Amino acid sequence: MLADPGIHYRRLPDEELDGTRYEMVRAYFDPGVGESPGDSYTLYVHPETSRVPAVRYTVSFGRDLEPDADLPETLFYYDDPVTVDGLTVATAFRGFRYTEAGERGEFRNEAFADSISFRRPFDRSRMEAPEGARFVPAPGG
Repeated sequence: MLADPGIHYRRLPDEELDGTRYEMVRAYFDPGVGESPGDSYTLYVHPETSRVPAVRYTVSFGRDLEPDADLPETLFYYDDPVTVDGLTVATAFRGFRYTEAGERGEFRNEAFADSISFRRPFDRSRMEAPEGARFVPAPGG
């Protein structure tokens, strides 16, 4: 989903979540791209592991909205990672309302995954940046 044509990335200032400071990246789509061009995703990227343990997102699909509508955000955690055939995936997921004050709000939902397997071995080269990829340096870095 975050590699679709028409997606853009913007580096945001670092933020703290649950006592850990994260590098922040916002992903958003060109107007008119896909079913939900108003959706956006804000990723919490761990500065040492580059893993994404949480994401904030908005959902515009199925809503009759103005192009610049201010949508509520959900804070979604990816918990209890396991490595299966070389790919690390979360096995527990928790969603919370994200408040206007920039804090985790009320609990909304959770889901769990088990018995994870992949039919083919994971090709680690898929995690390498493609030819022509652009890297945006961190602010002040």
